[in-house]
Order: sequence, then structure tokens, then C-alpha cells
Amino acid sequence: MEPIKQKIIDFISHLDKREKYLLCSTVIVICIIIFYHLISTFIFGKIDSLEKKLNIKTDQLKEMIILRQEYEAINNRGNSSVSFLNKRDRAFTLFSFLDKNAELSGIKNKIVYMKPSVIKQDNKKYKIATVEMKLAMVSMNQLVNYLYKIESSENNIVIKRLSIIKKENKQKSIDVVLKVETLTL
Repeated sequence: MEPIKQKIIDFISHLDKREKYLLCSTVIVICIIIFYHLISTFIFGKIDSLEKKLNIKTDQLKEMIILRQEYEAINNRGNSSVSFLNKRDRAFTLFSFLDKNAELSGIKNKIVYMKPSVIKQDNKKYKIATVEMKLAMVSMNQLVNYLYKIESSENNIVIKRLSIIKKENKQKSIDVVLKVETLTL
């Protein structure tokens, strides 16, 4: 390392004044270019990084807005359900509704069992009333008629589960197990 250093010093000492100024200015210009390149790379790298972060945050904000709108729509539906329940007859029960419609559909004598239950919702104004029922030896037309009366009523009743078991007999009857739900106060 010492011999190289000595050669550089000897080289510079043999230069005249004008050449020394030229060499110094060249070194300064090269240092400025390197410094500018390092700084611009750092700044532009930071800008790119900030732009990426901004795009990510913008996408997250859009997603939050969409989620808020969905939440408000669900909350409004819940509020409309509660207002619907307030307007519904206080004497309404899912069990009696299903029993009455079974009689109207001509399948009341084909009911094997009806199991009512109520599920209380935590922090909610309403409960979920469910009835599981089994029908034996019903025709497909009787079942369709009964299901239509349930689903088309204005009592906000939903058929959650429906199992149909085909019977091997001449009458082409079926056994049915269904679970029906509605909201109650």
C-alpha cells in the first residue's frame, strides 16, 4: 500500500499548477456524481417505498369501506327484522303455524312428530324458534303444497333442512324430515 501511495504523491508533485486544478476538479465532479447517485437512489427508493405503502393503505381503506357498507346493510336488515317482529302478531308461534298449515294441506294426520325449540341469541333482541318435524307417507304434491304455504307466508319463515326418503310402495309416498326456523321476540 505504501508504494502505491508514494507513486501517487510523486505523480501529483510532478504536475504543474494547472494540471493539479484539473485533477482536483475532476475528483470533485466524480465525488459529486457518486454522492448525487447515492442520494437520489436513497430518496427515490424511499419514494417508491412510500408509494407502495400508500397503495397498500388505500386498498385497505377501500376494503374497510366495503366492509362497513356490508355491516350497515346487515345491521339494517337486522333492524328491519326486529321491526317486522314488532309488527307481527304477539300470539304467533312457529309450532301452531306449521300445525295449522299441515291441516290446511291435508297432512296433519301424517305428522309423526314435531319438536319445537328456542335458541336465545347473545346480545340480540330476538330468539330463533325452530321446529323439527317428520311426515310419513305423504305424496310429493302434498309436500310441495305444504312447503309452498310455509315459504310464501309473510312470517319470515325459513326451511333450514329437508330430508326426503322415498318409500318403495305402490302409492309413491315419501317420508320427510324438515327443520323450520323463524325469528321471535
